[in-house]
Amino acid sequence: MADPSKMLTGEQERLAEMGHQLPQPATPAPPGSGAEPPGLGTFVVPHFQSFASVWNTVSRTYRWTFDEALVHSVQNAKAYRRDPVVWEALRARQMPLAGSEWSIKPRSETDKADVEHSKRVQGAIEETPNLQQLLMYLQEAIWYGRYGASLIYGWDYSEGYRRAVVKEHEPINGDKLVFRYSGEVGILVGGNYQGSWIPTDRGRAHICTSEERQAVMVHRFEREDADFYDAVQAGRVEGVGVRDRLYWFMYLKQRVLAWMMEFLERVGAGGLTIYYYESGNQASLREVKEAAEKQRQNTSILFPRYSDGKAGPGIERLDPSQSGAQMMYQLITEYFDRVIRRVILGQSLSAEAGGTGLGSGVAELHADTLNKIITYDARNLQETLTKDFVSVISRHIDPSKRCPKWIYDVDKPNASEYMDAATRFFEMGGDIDEDSTRSVLGMPKPKPGVPVLSKYGPLGSGPVIQQQLMQQAMMGMLGGGGMGGGTGQPMLPGNLVPGHPVAQPQPTAENGFGIMLSGGLGGQMDPGVEPSQNVLLQALLGGRI
Repeated sequence: MADPSKMLTGEQERLAEMGHQLPQPATPAPPGSGAEPPGLGTFVVPHFQSFASVWNTVSRTYRWTFDEALVHSVQNAKAYRRDPVVWEALRARQMPLAGSEWSIKPRSETDKADVEHSKRVQGAIEETPNLQQLLMYLQEAIWYGRYGASLIYGWDYSEGYRRAVVKEHEPINGDKLVFRYSGEVGILVGGNYQGSWIPTDRGRAHICTSEERQAVMVHRFEREDADFYDAVQAGRVEGVGVRDRLYWFMYLKQRVLAWMMEFLERVGAGGLTIYYYESGNQASLREVKEAAEKQRQNTSILFPRYSDGKAGPGIERLDPSQSGAQMMYQLITEYFDRVIRRVILGQSLSAEAGGTGLGSGVAELHADTLNKIITYDARNLQETLTKDFVSVISRHIDPSKRCPKWIYDVDKPNASEYMDAATRFFEMGGDIDEDSTRSVLGMPKPKPGVPVLSKYGPLGSGPVIQQQLMQQAMMGMLGGGGMGGGTGQPMLPGNLVPGHPVAQPQPTAENGFGIMLSGGLGGQMDPGVEPSQNVLLQALLGGRI
């Protein structure tokens, strides 16, 4: 904890208040000197003490009132999650990430031991049953603010070494999670629970030990701090979801929907019926009321009318106007539902049709917005998976190795766009890495001895290579033809001029044989020939893609 005596005083304080630079921290001590890390390695102020009051001083847990929905109505909180509009929008956001490609990346790509260790960790993770379901329900934190998973590990020796693999897993509802001021995680339990527990403001909770914590994953959506005078919401620091953001808006939608249903109930039978009875005549009231009660409930009104010789007991039918119901319907579908989708998805065109305008780029902008949101979720989730999942498996395979990272491949370029750009870049004379290109296209290198598909077919060796390349180049760029042409000379492609380098077989490190440009007289590509033909010939005669 900081020493109060080190606060600025006297002339030093006066100068700082006038805008002079504050004193700088001491120069870091050399490694091995036992010096404290920056900030003394602790929070300057413990979070729970940064409020006007402190709750739950016995259990030392954050209150359950961190979420607006829970504070106002637990029943509403559960009902709103089942709203079809919310369900649809959340699924549209969760499913792309749950099905995205992922990999376990070593801390150092050049360290062979790290690379091999990351492969072992990934192999153990791939043994997890229903892995996609695990990745799916962890994303419920988007709604609740926090969500968990309980894992059952077991030992596996099938690969020749011991590794911890997940045998089973199940979700933990975010509202069941309890967080202590110390950072410990607990789970609410019932009165018949036989294990250890502590009392909280929501009942009993089992606090996970350090060993048990290895088998519990906790994913937080967005962490934020509450106002100084709002200590009851201090628990927001452990995660807040879109439920909190949308609650009062959805509450208003529920009220409007109730008004619309009441309107339809009243006029759904075709209108409103008014039954008149003679004012002051009890017998008339009883008779008219008896007749009205036989009609549909809430579609009739009893109304007294004075008998003046012209009016008395009677019936009047009022046909409803559809404009009121139509207005409320549009208010719900075109305002409330659209805003809910935009809050969850960041845009609306992925969930509903809409005018974009020819060439306006609106559809592309909406798609890009959704992609950025999914990327945001991916980077958030991969941090949780690395901390609570990968680290456990890594430690139990080889504790001496650095923990690799779970990485989602959401930033991989579009294959079609990449190839268009790569082609233009190659035509400009640029070099393209084959491994990177194969990674984007999802095409691994052929393994030795495996049949391959090749546009130009298998090539021979020695001088035969030159002949095959020349024939294929002429057939591909000239649309056919032979090796004669009536002149007694080979008919060369238009972009091969005398003195141009020809292909010669050269040994390579990978396959023992390759093609390199060699032995020329300084000849150049014919500038009058279509550039793509020059590029194709370059590729045939040694260009690398």
